[in-house]
Amino acid sequence: MKAHLIVLFAAVAACATQKSTTAGGSAPWMCMPCAQPCTEYPGCAENTPERIAAREKAAAEKAAAEKAAAEKAAAEKAAAEKAAAEKAAAEQAAAEKAAADKAAAEKAAALAAAEAAAKTDTDGDGVPDVEDNCPNEPGPASNHGCPLSKKQLVAVTKEGVQILEKVEFATGKSTIAKKSLGLLDQVAAVLAAHPELGHVEVQGHTDSAGNAEKNRALSQARANAVVAYLVKKQVDPARLVGKGYGPDVPIADNATARGRDQNRRVEFKVVP
Repeated sequence: MKAHLIVLFAAVAACATQKSTTAGGSAPWMCMPCAQPCTEYPGCAENTPERIAAREKAAAEKAAAEKAAAEKAAAEKAAAEKAAAEKAAAEQAAAEKAAADKAAAEKAAALAAAEAAAKTDTDGDGVPDVEDNCPNEPGPASNHGCPLSKKQLVAVTKEGVQILEKVEFATGKSTIAKKSLGLLDQVAAVLAAHPELGHVEVQGHTDSAGNAEKNRALSQARANAVVAYLVKKQVDPARLVGKGYGPDVPIADNATARGRDQNRRVEFKVVP
């Protein structure tokens, strides 16, 4: 028994003093004297070719799995972004279509209303209400639909209220001449009878004589004076705006007295 133990210890000692052979040996990674795995050397058992290959394979598989997961996440993100963009585009297109449809419907309704109004003749005098200064009193077209006892000095047009006489003012001032008050009374009555005209710009114009800036200021003061008079006659002030253009919008030649007289004027234009 003792002799047997001595032989065993000698074999272990021999094993401990041996190094594993190279991959080209007859028993790679084995302790030659004892023919046992070389586990006594640090790292020896973990670095066999088989285990190295297994670890490399596992690392490669892990890297491939991580790459596949990253590619999948990127693809899902791209798909989500594309879906969101398509949804936003579809919503915008739907909103634009709804707006266009609404505008088209409103335009059609306005045209229908205009056509109906063009045919409406409340007082049956043959003058459509849209052109009739007196839509509730019969009168000839020559007097713009009003009784002959009420001579008309204004006419209703799509562009606004056309006056057939001039609004006169004191020379160089914004004071309205008394002889023009009857004319403005008719303008107020027509505006009241035709709310469909909407907003009206009361325009003041001058000739080119004198200082242009002073003329602009004078035309503005005169436009404001007319607006104030119409408001006094119960025209809704929200429908009126005064604008002085001075000599900037002539309709005749300022080189002649007649042209200058035509350029000194007040106009009533429909505005949005």
